[in-house]
Amino acid sequence: MKQRQLAEARLKTDEEANAVEERRKMEKERKMNERRTLEEEQMRHVQEEHNNENESRSTRKKKDAKEWMSKGNC
Repeated sequence: MKQRQLAEARLKTDEEANAVEERRKMEKERKMNERRTLEEEQMRHVQEEHNNENESRSTRKKKDAKEWMSKGNC
């Protein structure tokens, strides 16, 4: 009877240890996903700024070209 109780206690301890390890693993994965999401969001923001700068340059070039042509320089 005593051995059975010890075996059950060990099994319960192992199950608890596995549950703790699983929670740690899930928490680590969640943090990694949050970090990855944040990094992706920052990269999108940088790309949007870059695109806006390029669009502004393109718009300025077109405006300058129209002004140049309107002055009879064509």
